Amino acid sequence: MQDPPRQEPVKNIDWFIFGTGSAILTAFVLTIIATPESSAAAINSLYEFVTTRIGVIYVVTAILVFGFLLWLALSQYGNVVLGDRLQPEHSTYSWASMLFCAGIGASCNNWI
Repeated sequence: MQDPPRQEPVKNIDWFIFGTGSAILTAFVLTIIATPESSAAAINSLYEFVTTRIGVIYVVTAILVFGFLLWLALSQYGNVVLGDRLQPEHSTYSWASMLFCAGIGASCNNWI
């Protein structure tokens, strides 16, 4: 079975989603650059609100989502193939290597 022909990457972009996300991100970045002191105060108050008021809800939600995904993976739906390929593009070793590198990269980004 042959792979379907690949389309050009530009044709696969949803320009509305891309433009909306880019505009929102640009607005936040420009606001932070223009008013760093008030932006720092707003970010700190948001951080304190999340960690003191809804931190438990955040953790419980993460546990519930993880439990649902674990149930989904172990149920009859765990063998559903997403996409039109019967064979995965990467081996299990490649996937594990990519996940390991992503974890190390995230750790370096956080701790360095």
